[in-house]
Amino acid sequence: MDVRTAPPRNDARRWPLRAFGYLAALPVALFCLAVAFCYGLYWQGLADIPAELPQARRTYPTELRRLYWRAHDGQGEIRLPRSSSPRLASELLRIAASSQARPPRPSAAWQVLSQSARVMLAELEPAPGPNLRRHQTEFSLQILLSRERSGEQLIDYLLDRSYFGQDAAHRPIHGIEAASSHYYGLPVERLTAAEQLALLVLPRGPYYFDPACNPERFQQRYAFLLGRVGLVPANTTEHSPPPRMRIGGCSRKARAKPVAPNVEPSTT
Repeated sequence: MDVRTAPPRNDARRWPLRAFGYLAALPVALFCLAVAFCYGLYWQGLADIPAELPQARRTYPTELRRLYWRAHDGQGEIRLPRSSSPRLASELLRIAASSQARPPRPSAAWQVLSQSARVMLAELEPAPGPNLRRHQTEFSLQILLSRERSGEQLIDYLLDRSYFGQDAAHRPIHGIEAASSHYYGLPVERLTAAEQLALLVLPRGPYYFDPACNPERFQQRYAFLLGRVGLVPANTTEHSPPPRMRIGGCSRKARAKPVAPNVEPSTT
């Protein structure tokens, strides 16, 4: 019986192809691992988020919502893109890896989501644990809010719950309605757009932009926002507060110079 043996395999010629295949598969494997890691962080962070999240106690006029959106450099209609773990992680990496002296300014949608998540976490009882766990929970909450809340709902929440500083008795002022009553003695609906915008300066840095204690900083920031939303020319460097704004005297005790928040330059 004629038994023929198969020719010997030439592995020496095939190993470059195998090595190329392994190298080509490595980026795909690393990408899948990174995506799985992001989703793992998301699902773990959801464990600290209650089923029912706080909401705004009222709805605000459409004009005030749009003013808030434009003050945060929002363009067009108020729209929040549906976020995901990889998309949010890539946005964080883009900002962190920027080679510019000043990091790129986050989009209006990013600012609304991140500020909403931060304010909501401050209301949770008990609050999340260490800083790392808190950041993870905030990461998950931003994604959840982008899927369950509209931009209008989150802006209403921020207008309703943001911190606007303290009154003369050192009591906290939460919400634009309370701020309007404190500074103007009027409901927020009865204010002009410029008067409402003056209040929107404060949540960015309630002490740093306090019009009573730091009038120059307040006027510079106010002029910048007036130019951004188109109420005055964009190159205005300083603008006085609205005439009806009751500022009063500074009631804060002298202390170390505060650290400036991440503020955009006063020119566009």
